[in-house]
Amino acid sequence: MKLPLLALTVAVSTTAILSLPATAARRAPAGPQLKVVTSGSEQALQLGATVLSRPFGAQLIDRMTVTGRYPFKGGHYFLVEGQGGSECPARYVVVQAPTGQTPTVSAPFGTCSTGASASARTGALVITMPGQPGGGSFVRYAYAQGAVKPIAGDPEMAEAAVAPPLAQCVDYGTASAAGPADYRTELDRSLPTDWRKRSRIAKAEVSQEQLRGLVSSLACLATWPGAERSVTKAAVPLFSSSRYGKASFAALDTTARDLDSDPGLRANARAFAANMHFLVDRREAF
Repeated sequence: MKLPLLALTVAVSTTAILSLPATAARRAPAGPQLKVVTSGSEQALQLGATVLSRPFGAQLIDRMTVTGRYPFKGGHYFLVEGQGGSECPARYVVVQAPTGQTPTVSAPFGTCSTGASASARTGALVITMPGQPGGGSFVRYAYAQGAVKPIAGDPEMAEAAVAPPLAQCVDYGTASAAGPADYRTELDRSLPTDWRKRSRIAKAEVSQEQLRGLVSSLACLATWPGAERSVTKAAVPLFSSSRYGKASFAALDTTARDLDSDPGLRANARAFAANMHFLVDRREAF
C-alpha cells in the first residue's frame, strides 16, 4: 500500500528531526560571551577566564546588564549598562576584547539616560542615547583607541572632556571588602585624563549635579591610604579652571553644609576644599 505523498513527507521530516543530535538544539552562540557574575559582594564581568572587577569603579550601581556585542576586525566590543538610582538611572562602559588579548574597560560615560544603542564602525563603536533621563535630543559618543568622546556638530566638541556620570562616595573599607582596592584605579575612573587638562575642561558640558557628584567622590577618594597627594594634584586643573573652578568649590561647600549628607562625607568635603584652596592659591601666586 502506497502512502500519500503528504503523509510520506511528514513522516520523513519527523524522522529527520528526531534523529538530529541533541547538541544541535543546544548550540552555544558563536563568539566570546561577556557575562555578569558575582565577585565577593559585588557584581563583576567575566570574559572567558578573565574577571573584570568593579568596571564602574567607585560609582555605585545596583546591577549590570550586557546590552550588546559588536564584532570588529580582530575582536569584539561589548556595551554594558550599569543601572543606578533615580538621580542617574543608567551609565555605561565599553569592554574591548581583542582576540587572544586581555580585555579592557573604558571609563564610565553617558547622560544618565537608559536605552542606549550602539553600532560598530571602522575603528570605533558609536553609542547613541537620549540627552537626558526621560528623553531629550539624542547624543552620540564614539569609543576608539581606549577612550570615549562625544560626537557633535561642533568640531571643538571632539576636544571636550566627556561629562562624567554622577559619582558617589565609596569609603576604603567598603571598596576593599570585595578584594584589593587601589586608589589609582578609582582615580582614573572618577577623574578621567580629559578632566586633568584645563583646555578640555573649558569646553566640557557638565550639570551642577554631576559636578557635585564628581568633586564629592574625589573628596572621599582622597581619604584612601596614600591617595591624598595624588588626588589633590590631579584635581588642580578642575579647581583652577576659569569655567568650573568656582563652581567646584561651591559644590564642595554645598556637600559640607548638606545636613542630609553622611557626616563623614561632609567632613571629607571640608578637608578636601581646604587642601584644594591651598594648592590653587599657591599655583596662582606663581
